[in-house]
Amino acid sequence: MFGVFLFILAFVVVVLRTIVRWKGAWRWVAFLPLVVLAVAVVNIVLHPASHNLLPFELIMWVVLGFAVLGIVAAARTQFLKTPKADR
Repeated sequence: MFGVFLFILAFVVVVLRTIVRWKGAWRWVAFLPLVVLAVAVVNIVLHPASHNLLPFELIMWVVLGFAVLGIVAAARTQFLKTPKADR
């Protein structure tokens, strides 16, 4: 369980670092992975009896959050790489 919490902590650190480094609207879009994790935590708090495999569930939500952050980062890279005349 300690490893799961370290994984979640690493996820939160990466997302917060991204939020601090990105500017403008991208900063707000970087909050999406934290929203994913917040939805998972709220669901666990509201329905604790139905979460018998809590560590695995948290890992799945964090992996989903990393995937969302990766997609946003790829979109940001593509958007910033295109010439301004094409926008």
